[in-house]
Amino acid sequence: MTDQFNSEPFGEQPNPNQPNLQGQQPAQQASQGQPAQQPPQGQQPQWAVQSQQAPQQGQAAAAPSSSGGSNNLARFGLIGALAVLFIGGAAALGFGLLGGSSGGSDTPAAAAEQVFQAAADQDPVGALGVILPSDIEAFVDPNVAILQELVRLEILDPSVVEDNGPSFGEAFQFEITEEFEFETMPLFEGSDEVNSVLVTAGQLTLTFDEQALGDLAGEFLEEEISAEELSDEVETAVLTFEPNRVMVETSDGVEDLSNETFEIITAKQDGRHYIAPSYWIAELIRRGTGSPKPLLENRLVPTGADSPEEALNQLAKSLSEFDFETAMSLMDPEEFGAVYLYWDLLDEGNRELEAQAASLLSDQGITWELDLTSRSEARGDRTVVIPNGIMFSLNSPDFNTSIDLNPNGGNFEVAAEGVIVNGEVDIDTEAQTAEGSLNGDIQGESVALDFNGAFDADTTEASGEITGSVAGEPVDVTFEFDGECVSIRGTVGQEPISEQDCTLDNTLSEDQPDLGAIFADLQTPGFNAVERDGKWFISGYPTIGYFYVDLLAAISTEEAEELREFFEDSANEAFDDIQNDFAFGG
Repeated sequence: MTDQFNSEPFGEQPNPNQPNLQGQQPAQQASQGQPAQQPPQGQQPQWAVQSQQAPQQGQAAAAPSSSGGSNNLARFGLIGALAVLFIGGAAALGFGLLGGSSGGSDTPAAAAEQVFQAAADQDPVGALGVILPSDIEAFVDPNVAILQELVRLEILDPSVVEDNGPSFGEAFQFEITEEFEFETMPLFEGSDEVNSVLVTAGQLTLTFDEQALGDLAGEFLEEEISAEELSDEVETAVLTFEPNRVMVETSDGVEDLSNETFEIITAKQDGRHYIAPSYWIAELIRRGTGSPKPLLENRLVPTGADSPEEALNQLAKSLSEFDFETAMSLMDPEEFGAVYLYWDLLDEGNRELEAQAASLLSDQGITWELDLTSRSEARGDRTVVIPNGIMFSLNSPDFNTSIDLNPNGGNFEVAAEGVIVNGEVDIDTEAQTAEGSLNGDIQGESVALDFNGAFDADTTEASGEITGSVAGEPVDVTFEFDGECVSIRGTVGQEPISEQDCTLDNTLSEDQPDLGAIFADLQTPGFNAVERDGKWFISGYPTIGYFYVDLLAAISTEEAEELREFFEDSANEAFDDIQNDFAFGG
């Protein structure tokens, strides 16, 4: 975090006489358990002060902030460590137990109190109960699924997952050593939808045991991590929160972060207040760029589509047309709730980018068009959309191309200066094979060639013939590739040729893993889709996260070990080559 955040109430005690960036005055003191309200017209408002206290004892999980170095670095480390503790860590402690939570809190400060206390008590149900459900669904669940696959592959120890949720074991320990107090203020005038909760008092003592962290490694990593390589010293840090000040005490000394107050952002959903990591990040970015607050009435309206397939097809088309607003309106409005809310700040930049792209294409005389076709399938409780066809055309003064492929095959054509290539392909989706033809003409000052051929993608075989002339000499040759060698026979000019090149042999060496066999069970990658109020949207991070889940699920423990040994040997060989080439130390 940088000093520029102090241009408005973040990390410092607000000035009751200072208006915020929207020109509104700070709110009056709120009654206990209620959000701060704006004062009657003509009265001087005061900050909304809402004190909550948390019990003194308990433990939770996070990482200590670095001491030493510049103030900016220390501030960044502190904010990052606390964000991991009270958002990511709290949510990850009990991803599978959400159904047992009470679901949010009555007030923003109560939500902050609950997550502090739940973290201290290692209570995953209580922690998850106040994390925004959409953030859990989008960011926690995919990562937990990855974690479970890593346990199955023996990369991590089974103790990492206990009671259907992650565990840090004894590696991280926290204790609340002084009661916490909070101050609450709505971020937007006249609305309690998003609130700022400042931690103005309290103390947290945390310890980190590197030896205990090593116990979380599975058999796969035992050779890489040994107890002798891990520190046997237990590190301790004490964080003390005050208005306008955070103190970080470690064995290296005390870091005084003056004019800083730790802040939590909450969002309201269905009448309840939740800790909202995605809104927290959005607000940090806004302040870091010095942008004004968005206007709530200008938030983006989600549109969605009538089917998962149509959602992906419309998304691809709108992106190809640089229509970012339409593209965003097809993304999951719960996962991207903060982006929808802050869209007012992005809209002007997006329109400028759209105009610049359109102007560039127009100046170059370039036009294109893109359409997708897709299919969807259920994978557990998820819906995955998979592209299975594309129609694309691009035209310019010097280059033209068109592609029309579908699940059964299609055709393509490329035309440039003196070159025309076209082909057809037939696809058998059940047998997972593809075969087709490739034809074309090459015309130049001294070149005039026609070629036609056939290929089989399943066996990697290809064959064909080339006829014409090069520099006035006639050319009449045939070619063949059998998966290992290329053979060329015929005449060039008056000279007969008969050549064979086997340098393209793709036969695997004995120590090279067969990636095709290893990932034979990999499900076809696609895009995660979700249904919201009868409309379908495309997910962001879940699409990436669950791809890695599918990737890990496709391999066995034996195959994982085979991959590890191969890449480890390859890295060692590459390092040895570099040392020899540059004569390190010589």
